[in-house]
Amino acid sequence: MVKKLKNSKQKKKAFLKILLVFVIIILLCLSGIFVYKKFFIKEEKKMVTVEILDSVSDYNYVLSDKDGKLYKEEYEKLKTIIEADEVIVEDYVKQVAKLFVIDLYTMNSKMNKYDIGGAEFYYADKRSMFEQKVMDTLYSTLLDDTYGDRKQELPEVSAVELVLCEPSKYKLGEVQKESYLVKLKINYVKDMGYDKNASVMIVKEDGVRWSVVDFQPTLNPKY
Repeated sequence: MVKKLKNSKQKKKAFLKILLVFVIIILLCLSGIFVYKKFFIKEEKKMVTVEILDSVSDYNYVLSDKDGKLYKEEYEKLKTIIEADEVIVEDYVKQVAKLFVIDLYTMNSKMNKYDIGGAEFYYADKRSMFEQKVMDTLYSTLLDDTYGDRKQELPEVSAVELVLCEPSKYKLGEVQKESYLVKLKINYVKDMGYDKNASVMIVKEDGVRWSVVDFQPTLNPKY
């Protein structure tokens, strides 16, 4: 009877040892899987997609879901002006200047330093030069946000105030062109030390467009 009891205890101990080993193996396997997934397998990131909300084909203006509230409001004003039976040029150029400045300095909506704000309002023959200059200066430290994980604090324009809009002349190559000089003051959601003044020169481009041909971050431009 005593012998049977000993055998029973031994079997129980042996079973518990096997069970303990089995539990340890499972825990080690689970830990290994966790460590592998955590440190060796990178979760596939989803790229940020941009949806086009509206466009004005004759003018090549586009509104997307990444544009901020202020830009969307001013875009609708521009659209009303250019779709009227009679386009009032002065109102049109004021709105182009506003949208150009808002888009240029609202950097928190930009995907990367190649996503140049205001480029669609720029004179076609000078656009690439303008984009390169912005990449090398204003946007030079702008981090990539392709996957929507950028932590960088960036400026957002909250309002633009019209200071002046007057007819002017601008020499483009050898041609003296009719133009408008528009001066603006810029306000931000948070003051981060970015330009607060802007002078925008706008000329008539081919077709129906009036486009930005020169921009200076001052109310006293040199022309």
